[in-house]
Amino acid sequence: MANFDFSGIGVKAKTSADYGFLVDKLDIKRNQLESDGKLSPGDYDLLKKEAQSIYAHPGLSEAQRSNVLVKISQYDQEKKVNSQKDLNDIKRLTNETNDDFYKNSMLFGNDPELFLQSNSDALRLKMERLSESIDQLTFAGDDATNHIVEYQDALSEYQDMSQAFDDVKNHVAGQSPTSNYVAFVTTNSSGEISNVKIGRTGSNSGYVETNGLYGGLQIYGKVNRKENGKNVFQLGNETFSGSDLTIQDPSVPGAFRSAPLLSSDTKAGKNYGVIVESYKDMDPTQMKSQSAIRSGGWAEGSNGFLYERLDDGSYKKYVNTTKDKLGIKDSDIIKIPSNMEQGILGSIKETVDGSVSNYAPVPLNSASAGQMSIAPKESQVPVEQQTQSMGTSRTPSPTVRAPSQSSGMASDLIKKAGGVLKYIFSKE
Repeated sequence: MANFDFSGIGVKAKTSADYGFLVDKLDIKRNQLESDGKLSPGDYDLLKKEAQSIYAHPGLSEAQRSNVLVKISQYDQEKKVNSQKDLNDIKRLTNETNDDFYKNSMLFGNDPELFLQSNSDALRLKMERLSESIDQLTFAGDDATNHIVEYQDALSEYQDMSQAFDDVKNHVAGQSPTSNYVAFVTTNSSGEISNVKIGRTGSNSGYVETNGLYGGLQIYGKVNRKENGKNVFQLGNETFSGSDLTIQDPSVPGAFRSAPLLSSDTKAGKNYGVIVESYKDMDPTQMKSQSAIRSGGWAEGSNGFLYERLDDGSYKKYVNTTKDKLGIKDSDIIKIPSNMEQGILGSIKETVDGSVSNYAPVPLNSASAGQMSIAPKESQVPVEQQTQSMGTSRTPSPTVRAPSQSSGMASDLIKKAGGVLKYIFSKE
């Protein structure tokens, strides 16, 4: 938060006439602290401290001191209400957890153990806050059903993440995978990891089985491109490729499946059927997570808005549209945390609204002109009016939580990180 000069607020009042000046300064301070969209608990504490300083000034009347006490009471009440509202806001809490997932993918996507431990920590914190909300709602006699359901979902996800973490820790390099969980990996055209999801086989669509292993978890990758009629998935310097045909599943009679993608060093003749050998352990040092939006690249924000980085470093924002309509693939997009999204809003040069249509007028000399009614001139929307800036509400950035068992490594990595990684975490 920017620093503001409020040195005048501490000036002692010599007469009661100074009361109006001091209270006005206090209100101005509140407005400036609230300029980022919301007062934090620390902001309320600061305002209360300044109000207490005004209350102690000798030149005030009893009525004026009473008014200051009302302000102090107001700050206490708003702090308590807002804190409870934030705590009970499931959507906000879920967004904060997703933000942590995106950050973890940027920082630790190429390190399975750190990535899984960091995601487990984020889910554990979510459960702790949900548990507090449930206790508060129950004590107040309010309905806590939605929070209980959300807690159960988070607990299930946490248990899955924790079990996958144990499977990764116990994996022996060179052995076939034994875990019930797989890694759904998305990479950009350079082979950098832009997103990782952990789940059971079939829990995420759009991914193709490979014989690569992510810390012992079998990798299902998003196809990056086609080469010579084959699907290609690029992870680091390793290329996984295979037929784009749907084949019979040897393990399930009568069922069909996509042909698996195999690493470049897999022996010929293994492209069909179920992978039973020749798994390839991916070396974390040979993988890299995407941590920046390059020129021509795309990013997706927390509200689903898409951002295209232009050659000059500015951005074009797309709303009310989809990646399919824009002709871009999942592998072209990196999902970014909310504070990183806030950081690029000031660099948006143009906003494109996909819900605005450009209807061209029917030529008067066309064959069908006599059979069609021509829309009035005022209904034709000028092209220059089809792009409109749209505001985005600011939300507070969540706190980055380093893995409890690897805090030293995470802290050291963040300190050494440059560029956008250093920018992301300096915003916290």
